[in-house]
Amino acid sequence: MQRIRDVVARFMRLPWSASAITAEAGSGGGVPSSLQATLAQLRYWMPTIADVAHIWESEGGGTWCFSLKPRAGGACSVSVMLRESGLFDLTIAGKTYEDCVLDQFDHLLPLIERITDGHVLQRHWASRATGQPLGIETIVSLGQGRVWRGGPILPDGDAFARDRHFLPYRRI
Repeated sequence: MQRIRDVVARFMRLPWSASAITAEAGSGGGVPSSLQATLAQLRYWMPTIADVAHIWESEGGGTWCFSLKPRAGGACSVSVMLRESGLFDLTIAGKTYEDCVLDQFDHLLPLIERITDGHVLQRHWASRATGQPLGIETIVSLGQGRVWRGGPILPDGDAFARDRHFLPYRRI
């Protein structure tokens, strides 16, 4: 029980100084308040999966990073680096997508939840003629027909795909 309290306490710290948030909000961007709310959501949620994932968190220099490494084999690891600018880098199963943008910051937690629930497909594209790898496309099903997609989309006649599916972190 003490371990759970320690994990919750660690994730509930404020991400950046209030002066940095106030200075950015004064510039008219409005990003910091939504960013701060998103960080609070993530910090509240992360302890709920502490029993099925190794969680790592870091902050500094205007960024906040966290990584989730599943304890179970076959599940998809994920890392996020959020910047005060509103951009973020997302690493899914070892493939990094830089300078990502979402319509709203509050869409980030549902994206991470879908990854931990196993709704990830990694499509490895290769040349039909040589078998040479051409790229990796990552698709996260968000439900209701919506998807988050990263990487090249190469469905031309000279390429074929091998799909890799992932399992959920929590298996009941």
